[in-house]
Amino acid sequence: MNALVERIFYIITFTLSVQGACESGWVQFQDSCYTLVTAFRQWTDAKKFCENMNNTHLPIVMSEEENEFLKQLLGTRHATGEIQFWMDGSDMNKEGVWKWNSTGESFEVTDWFPGEPNQSNGEEDCLTFYTRYDMRWNDEHCDRLFPFLCERESVSAGIVG
Repeated sequence: MNALVERIFYIITFTLSVQGACESGWVQFQDSCYTLVTAFRQWTDAKKFCENMNNTHLPIVMSEEENEFLKQLLGTRHATGEIQFWMDGSDMNKEGVWKWNSTGESFEVTDWFPGEPNQSNGEEDCLTFYTRYDMRWNDEHCDRLFPFLCERESVSAGIVG
């Protein structure tokens, strides 16, 4: 599955072919650049991995357009099987109160799959895009292992999101 996810990302990267505002291996949408990390990690490890790349974090969705872009980028039409991708959101601090971990901001946009968030089997405190749900949002156990995107401000941007 790891190789499939990587191939999908590179196909989309070359299809979108952005010039200048993002480094090689990153894809631009508005003022943000994204890169796919195909290593499967727990949410806290994925978060740390992104943070260690300098001014980078797990994806924060600030608009419906950004959400649709990320869903397409992650292969809604191409990915097969069940795989999830970590996002920056969690309700770790207060159950049922979802916030972007990197900013502490409440969600302005949501795309929960019907019935989510649901705390299935308890303690689902971390946010994912889920292929089974057409890349709609799911609450998940933070200790599960998934690939993820890292997001950073583009060279020409002022605000990430």
